[in-house]
Amino acid sequence: MNDSLLDSADSRDRLAEAAKRFGNQLQAQQGADWPSEAQHSRIASVLRLLHATLSPNSTQSMSQSGGLDETFSIPKQVGRFKVGQRVGEGGFGVVYKAFDEVLRRDVALKAVPRRAGIHSASEEYRLREARASARLNHPYLVPLYEVVEDEQCVYLVSEFCNGPTLYQYLQEHPGRVSPRWAAEVTLKLGQAVAHAHGRGLVHRDIKPGNVLLSPERADGDILPFTPRLTDFGLVLEIDSDSTGQTQSGFAGTVMYMSPEQIMGDERWDARSSDVYSLGLLLYQMIAGELPFRSSKPLELLTQICTEPIKPIAVDTKPISQDLLAICYKAIHKQPSQRYESAQALVDDLLRWQDGREVTARRQSSLERTWLSARRAPVLLGLFIALVTLAITSILVFAWSNRLLRKKQAELGLAVTEASLSRKDAIEIAYRSDMNQAYLAVARQDPATAMSFVNDIKRYSGDQYHDRFDFRLLGTLARDGWTELAGLETMVEEVVPMPNANLHAIAGGNQVRFYRSDQRQPVREIQLAEGEILHALAVAPDEDFLALGISGAPSALNWLGLNNDRIQFFSLGGRKVPKPIQQFATTLESLAFSSDGKRLAAGTRYEPIQIFTIGSDSEPITVASVRRNEDLAFAPNDKIAWIAESNAIRIQKPGDKSSARSLKIPGPSCFDRMSRSSDGKQIVATVRFDSRGYLYDLDRDDKEPTVLENSHGELSTISFSPNGNYVAGGTTGGGVVVWHLGDQSNIPSKNILSKSDESQNNELPVDGKRTSIPVAMHRSIHGDRVTAIGISSDGVVISGSNRGHVTAWATQGVADVRQVISLDSQSNHADVSPDGKIAIAGYLDGSVWRVELSSGRRQQLRMPTRYLASAVKISPDGRYIAVGWLDGSLAIAKIDPSLDSTPTWLMRQPEPLPDHVIQSVNHIDFNPSSNKVCVCRGASRFELIEITDSPSPNGTVSLQPVTSFHAPTSIDSISVLDDQTIITLGDTVRIWNGKATSIPTSQAGIGYVRCQCSDIDKRWIYAGCGDGRIRKISDGGVVLSTSSRWAPIVTQPQTTRRITAITLSPDGLSVLTGSNLGDVAIWDAASLRYLGEIWQGDSAGEIQRIRVSSNESAEGGDLLFVHQREFPVLGPTNNGKLQFMRLDSSTNNTGKYSSFNLPLTMATEGGQGK
Repeated sequence: MNDSLLDSADSRDRLAEAAKRFGNQLQAQQGADWPSEAQHSRIASVLRLLHATLSPNSTQSMSQSGGLDETFSIPKQVGRFKVGQRVGEGGFGVVYKAFDEVLRRDVALKAVPRRAGIHSASEEYRLREARASARLNHPYLVPLYEVVEDEQCVYLVSEFCNGPTLYQYLQEHPGRVSPRWAAEVTLKLGQAVAHAHGRGLVHRDIKPGNVLLSPERADGDILPFTPRLTDFGLVLEIDSDSTGQTQSGFAGTVMYMSPEQIMGDERWDARSSDVYSLGLLLYQMIAGELPFRSSKPLELLTQICTEPIKPIAVDTKPISQDLLAICYKAIHKQPSQRYESAQALVDDLLRWQDGREVTARRQSSLERTWLSARRAPVLLGLFIALVTLAITSILVFAWSNRLLRKKQAELGLAVTEASLSRKDAIEIAYRSDMNQAYLAVARQDPATAMSFVNDIKRYSGDQYHDRFDFRLLGTLARDGWTELAGLETMVEEVVPMPNANLHAIAGGNQVRFYRSDQRQPVREIQLAEGEILHALAVAPDEDFLALGISGAPSALNWLGLNNDRIQFFSLGGRKVPKPIQQFATTLESLAFSSDGKRLAAGTRYEPIQIFTIGSDSEPITVASVRRNEDLAFAPNDKIAWIAESNAIRIQKPGDKSSARSLKIPGPSCFDRMSRSSDGKQIVATVRFDSRGYLYDLDRDDKEPTVLENSHGELSTISFSPNGNYVAGGTTGGGVVVWHLGDQSNIPSKNILSKSDESQNNELPVDGKRTSIPVAMHRSIHGDRVTAIGISSDGVVISGSNRGHVTAWATQGVADVRQVISLDSQSNHADVSPDGKIAIAGYLDGSVWRVELSSGRRQQLRMPTRYLASAVKISPDGRYIAVGWLDGSLAIAKIDPSLDSTPTWLMRQPEPLPDHVIQSVNHIDFNPSSNKVCVCRGASRFELIEITDSPSPNGTVSLQPVTSFHAPTSIDSISVLDDQTIITLGDTVRIWNGKATSIPTSQAGIGYVRCQCSDIDKRWIYAGCGDGRIRKISDGGVVLSTSSRWAPIVTQPQTTRRITAITLSPDGLSVLTGSNLGDVAIWDAASLRYLGEIWQGDSAGEIQRIRVSSNESAEGGDLLFVHQREFPVLGPTNNGKLQFMRLDSSTNNTGKYSSFNLPLTMATEGGQGK
């Protein structure tokens, strides 16, 4: 194929036809599973590339999105932004100048159409630029303000730079740019690119048109403008496992593409291509032109890919050889010969500016080749001859199928890109689902939370199985309830059996008997195939039960006869009566009398029949034309049933004069009812109503007590055997519980909302409550609750329309959060890395050790005149460090034995004037645990080295290393390694722990309350008084800031301050505690708020939060929280320790997902030395 072949439209059409035939052929070879969409997009990409290169001056970015419709337009108003003139067009959208009507400033608004190109069904490419920009923060990058979406476009709002692009500047100032200016522009852009690479992003489209020249400039800058890199529309995430994503077709501007990117080399590194593009910018500025130019596309591509770079001619103004060497190294044809990173290019430019030796001249390929040629000219000539012969052979024998090979490689890359896109989509879905799941937990909706858990497991497999945030979510979602082995059909009946501590559950053709703490049934009754169970009743002595059964289809059905029967089953060896046969319609309900001698049966639209057990006498009938789904015996031999739509009738059979009706006001219609064990109360539900209605049969008034509920329409209701509880199920899968006894016994953590609490629960003069609020609520099922029962100790067993059966322990024993209330005012506490013990310092100066598994405590130090102001356990768990208000510090070695008393080493502060505060405010160990940093007062701290003998009871010695005095106040302190100490406060300072030299400093962070460190990444997470988290580098630079922790919905005037913070063991989650007692979880990478772990249920701030790893049989990681329950220095309540262990299982099959702890703690042990 020659160049002229591409110089006519007819030739290009023939090429397109050949490409189409190739695609069909390749798809046939690969089979039906090969993604035809991908091959067509690749062929289209190649054709667009060839068309674009016909105009060598074109700088349009090539991408798979294709071009934009010339008629494309957007509304004049987008959100709060008034759209102005069109100022540019990128590879993925159009840029407009707009005006922010709220903040009163000009902005750049980039409109990305929703149906641009072959990927219009995916949101990924539209938001790629926004997500990339959101992760970057650099003075030479154009910042992204926000993202706005509508049905037509995604709009990216960024800073508007009122200046030309570098492309426009070079067009208006033809010729060469000053080498110093060119180097400075490249240096600043290189710093921006290095920043992006460090955040895992590559630009892929660095060119003059994407460099904005802002008129603002720093004092002393040699440039009259500030270059800023923009347009991250082709940005790419770096994947350490595969480079396939970086090769996903021709994306970028041809004139600034690297050779390997054009040739589709599967080994090319996109970061190296960014370095190549920076080198081309430097070349273009100092040479006044690009190193290649041709009017024929194939000749142009040959120049870029194979021919040597044209040296820059030296005119009257000489150019530094070192600068030329830097330029040539950056645009070397071989990626391995370029700078290994953008930062390496920046470093060499800085060396050139400083007049130092550059690495480019020491390692120049040109110099090595020249020296080799002088030593062996014959070998060089032979090598050139061989290369020439090889190239000639390739051109002769391989030119005809070159396009075929290239397209085949591109299609392979398309499959790899699809795989990587799926991985990115899974990560996005995971983050979104986790946020929704934590919201469901906060709403007391574990069913929805568990559905998200199951969805994540389904689409990601085991990818997230071990992540801390995922295991924590599973633990919270399973808190207090467990899923029992359910039925295959709808659950018809749930009947408590308090004497046997069982619940009988019926549905389909089986009855199962469960203990509430065991997932599998302890007994089962299986009916014959084809039989269906509709009703169940258990005799008062629980020796036998009665089942209402519809028989299997038979000849009776053809004759119009019903084959329903009552079948009796023995539960305790008692002889049971014979079956009662042939009811006119389906049996809907059964009920035993209180003495167990009579059985009432309700059938559809037929009279109620009352049988005497063991007698052949005719049953007594009570007229009824209802469905009779519920009936019950009442005192004085009366029967109760829903006789009319708005009336429950209670009467003695055959005696209408004894009848009494319980009415519901208005046109409402009763749906279900239940009777208390003593027969003195009846509770009922009303169709399309969320409330229950409680009737006291001993009272003369007919007005019911309303059981308030705002959690959905009730579908079933039941009393507990002792009459203290009523449990109801909703049509939406929720379970609600009302407490009819002493309201003070309701666990405060289960009171859900202010709206529920505010319901009228006061007793009128006559002692009758007009309404009772919901005590507890959980959304446990994913569908309608069809049957429910509640035991006398508050365990709710419920079944759903799809056979789902759960047990929910409503009392505090089921809470995975365990609480140890301390008997004094604890000020500071910490937990050991293995999660076995906690150390607490009290306001009276005493120090206590608490064993978390048993609650046993031991006093380690006696009370003093001064309160314990700081407590810290070393990362390896070997040492305790405690500081007091007078500035004294004590360090002891932790002894595994609870009964032993540690030996303390004291260190007093240096003498200072009385007015200088010396209290110990912060303590932090280095990662190796052999040094401890102690901060006293507002600005003084010292580093102390710890040495001890290998034996557990060996002696410990303290040796001061260095003392420091900061010129400004210190809010928090962090020791990253043996010599790096970072103090946070009015100024962020980085200190060298091995010297007293002046520290480096950065701008301060206001009101830092706490901090934690990611030692591996050398990041610090600071929790601040404004409710935000700030991620700080080891250089003191704020890398990112979270959104503010929102106030409590019911208390919008309150402000959450972050008072405690920690990092999860996997480094992927940040946990925070607030001044209001709340604990929340955030994504560590993005600082995005995921949700609350628990809400504060009492006054007092969270002082310490830690996650300890425990691989023993006790369970997984332990989340530890110390809460002060008093205002600082205020004598009210005591402190408490709270902790929970994370389930290692992701299935809700255990016993309530909890372990029990005694809440009354015994005091043991002697005093410390």
